[in-house]
Amino acid sequence: MLSTVSNALQILKLFQNQKNMLSLTSISKEMGLNKSTSYRLLSTLVEAGFVYQDPKSRLYGLGSMSFELGGLFLSRIDVHNASRGRIEELSQITKETVHLAILDQNEILFLNKINSPTSTAINTRVGLRVPGHITGLGKVLLAFQNQTRMEESMLTKGVTGKNKEALLQDLTLTRKRGYAIDNEGYQEGVTCIAVPIWDYTRTITAAISISGPSFRMNKDLNWLVMKTLEVGQQISVEMGY
Repeated sequence: MLSTVSNALQILKLFQNQKNMLSLTSISKEMGLNKSTSYRLLSTLVEAGFVYQDPKSRLYGLGSMSFELGGLFLSRIDVHNASRGRIEELSQITKETVHLAILDQNEILFLNKINSPTSTAINTRVGLRVPGHITGLGKVLLAFQNQTRMEESMLTKGVTGKNKEALLQDLTLTRKRGYAIDNEGYQEGVTCIAVPIWDYTRTITAAISISGPSFRMNKDLNWLVMKTLEVGQQISVEMGY
């Protein structure tokens, strides 16, 4: 099974440095496989949409699914680039730590972090994955998913009984007001405000947050919410929203 998957991935890689369309013969030669094996692999890739076969020439090229996945990756890279200057400015204005994250399954993945100019330490780093339901970023990313996706998030380990009911209420409130607040749920003594980032398809693609000491965040909460929403909207506009 592993060799089959590996061979299928290697076939997709052939299109990186080759012309757009390839024949069965050339693919078999490049792969070092006989034609029957190559044909079976290609048929599976065609059925899944990763490879396309022209009905006239019988040549193979990348299918729509390959472009869809590539587009998803590029959209995530775009949000990183589009947000960089904005979140740096937000950190400077608020004097707090700012994060950029995306949702991956039921976890959030931190893509960027701008540390507060103060000495406050937030237990995060770029590349860190944490359960979505325990963070403001995760809650805002989950809140704007469809109902099925939201219910799937309830299956996450640690979400049971009263926790599940409380999370559903939190997600509903987050969706209604347009932002999430995590009051020391992720880290003791730290409050977080998170807002969505939308792309040109009007789909939530990422989220940004500001985090800082609860005593300081709660003192200027309304102003901090307003500034974070403002920057989130600016980034969304740059993403084509």
